[in-house]
Amino acid sequence: MPQDFPLRPRLQSRETLPSFLSRFALMRRMPLVVFAQDLGAPLKRIFDSDRAAAVAVASWGGLASVDVDEMLSWTGVPVGDVRMTFRGETFVSRALRSPTLRGCPICLREDAEAHEGDLAEAMAYRGHWQFRESFICVKHGRCLVPLWSRTAEYERYDFSTRFKEIQGDLLGGKLDPGKLEETGFELWLDRRLQTGEDPFWTKSEGLYPTSIFCRFLGEALLARAGRQVTHDVAQARAAQDVAFEVVCHGTNAIAETLDRLATTSPGKSSEPKAAFGALYGKLRRDTVADPTFATFRGLLRDCILRNFPIAACEDFFGEPLPERRIHSLYTAAQEAGVTEALLRPFLVERGALPAEDTRPPNRQIFDAQIFAPLLAEVPKLSSINALKDLLNATKTEIAALSEAGFLVPRAKSDVVRLKWNLDEARDLLDSLTSRAETIADDAPGWETLLAARIRTGKSVRDLVVGAQADKVRLGQGSDAGFRGLRLLSTDVDALDVPHTVTLPEDLVPATEFGRSIGIRDGGRFRAFIEAGHTPATWARHPTSGVRFLYVSAKDIEAFHQRFVTIPILALERGLPIPKVRAALKAARVQPFSPQGQDYGRIFLSSEAETAFGRRN
Repeated sequence: MPQDFPLRPRLQSRETLPSFLSRFALMRRMPLVVFAQDLGAPLKRIFDSDRAAAVAVASWGGLASVDVDEMLSWTGVPVGDVRMTFRGETFVSRALRSPTLRGCPICLREDAEAHEGDLAEAMAYRGHWQFRESFICVKHGRCLVPLWSRTAEYERYDFSTRFKEIQGDLLGGKLDPGKLEETGFELWLDRRLQTGEDPFWTKSEGLYPTSIFCRFLGEALLARAGRQVTHDVAQARAAQDVAFEVVCHGTNAIAETLDRLATTSPGKSSEPKAAFGALYGKLRRDTVADPTFATFRGLLRDCILRNFPIAACEDFFGEPLPERRIHSLYTAAQEAGVTEALLRPFLVERGALPAEDTRPPNRQIFDAQIFAPLLAEVPKLSSINALKDLLNATKTEIAALSEAGFLVPRAKSDVVRLKWNLDEARDLLDSLTSRAETIADDAPGWETLLAARIRTGKSVRDLVVGAQADKVRLGQGSDAGFRGLRLLSTDVDALDVPHTVTLPEDLVPATEFGRSIGIRDGGRFRAFIEAGHTPATWARHPTSGVRFLYVSAKDIEAFHQRFVTIPILALERGLPIPKVRAALKAARVQPFSPQGQDYGRIFLSSEAETAFGRRN
């Protein structure tokens, strides 16, 4: 039961425990420390928001239990060493405790004007003034102003004494700031503090991490717009507001804004810190162990991994990064041990980079996993002269072997010199010379590969395949490699070659079509076709006679009507491949997999549209 105590203050809306006690002591004309001791509530316990001390004050002050709960919620109650509960949510202590106390002079003057006794008896300190991210009194549309600064808690929270010191300035309007218009962020903050209501996506996130994220994201947005970072109140309010207009719409809006900051970062730096400013350090370092920031930390982490070439590491934003997701032209060249000029044509031909991309090498990015085989192979490639030396072959012989599909240049561009895989050439040579018997250079009945082709009209591919199948005997003269390699003419004549057929002009090998749309695993694509998911045609190869799967123009059109791949989406949407992958992941679009069959990254168009919207 509350004690019957005639001289006691009335608890004001949002008032803190030290404020109420200080006013109570003034009414009793007693020093604060003595009065607190008499009530059985020492000041140290009051400043720590000890509930038993608060109940003791409430008992003499005529407050009910619900009043104690409300007063403590606006004061802030420590939980652990560096955190407090404030209005039912968790805050770091330094967000609510500062040597400098701010307040609204208009609120305090209204308190005084409504009181007939000592004016300081009526001036109540409001709890929301403590929050570091609160800069305005929504009730009056005025900025909070510094009232006093004291290091010692006893002096800082002796409100009645401090109010008496500035009473003249408060009543005379000398501390009054100019009128301001409340921002959307400030209205949201005040409503959530007062009622806990939140009509936006932010209702599922903590008030403190949301407020911090808004200010730091807003600073990055203002800096990108050309505003110098000053850290004054006006800029802090502008930063909160511009970011809240994004944050209130949810994770997709935040991700898009972060992506825009990442992709429009000025200069040649590839560092995320340059793109996000202080927000990067706040989430990467300062709050990395704080679970209340997990959503915002995850959004920035995912954005960085979509847009920056981050190498594998044990700890990236508090989580391991087992493998690199993105390469830039610069990092890929460094990792492969080749120059950017050498590597770029390969990446352009494979669709990793657009040919017209003129950004600095460390800003030209592509999917590290998809193109890992290419990066592993490029350092091993050599010039045609090295190929000639290895095979001891002429350019004409190399051209014939290339046309037959045994030697495949890894780039079509004539500008690229180092494009031949010597391991592939060595395997071809070994497959032939290992079968060859030693012969004299002038032994009759033997001929070179090209001579056999010219004499019989049989293709180089048929002749080589026949030799590898031991249907054509091989001989090796004194010269190494192809220069000394001979075929037995009688075996060449006897070689049975499948009848040459002519394919319709619009037929292309299914595997070639698959590669053109980003499907590298021909086995999966063949299984996809054979399962009847897209049409194709069986036909014999014009020269080898081997049956292959081909697709016609109509077959290709039928595929595009129903299915898409990541490279197709990237081309259609004008987006980098990493962003396409991220959008599909965000929309939870899974690859086409009937009955659990794995056909690779082929997606139903109808499902992909949920991530990007319908195609025109």
